[in-house]
Amino acid sequence: MARTGTVDATIKIEGLKEFQRNMKNAEKDAQKEAREGLKEAAEPVLEDWRRQLAPIHLKSASKLRIRLRTGSVLIAQSLRSTTGEHPEFATLQIRQGESALLRHTAEVERIMEHQLEDVVDTANGRI
Repeated sequence: MARTGTVDATIKIEGLKEFQRNMKNAEKDAQKEAREGLKEAAEPVLEDWRRQLAPIHLKSASKLRIRLRTGSVLIAQSLRSTTGEHPEFATLQIRQGESALLRHTAEVERIMEHQLEDVVDTANGRI
């Protein structure tokens, strides 16, 4: 069965929605720091995914982008989808993304913990 547009592998970060809700009340600098921290946590997965995809299709690899949504950080393809001779290409990209996420789960969790601690310290005026 062909899969389209979904990724089965996710990392759940407990308290992320509550953290983001509390950040709405924090200073703009702390909010910016939090967004940058979330992007930084996704960076290892993005780089690994690009390394896997580049030998197959360099343009697709270069158009992977980190996106921030309420309650989540995702890596999305910004290249317009096309129909063509390789309908299984989307599934291939999704499988590569899943494997990159699984390889970097511990690293993403470690970065997120560190970033959240830094933001809390900044918001509390300790840094």
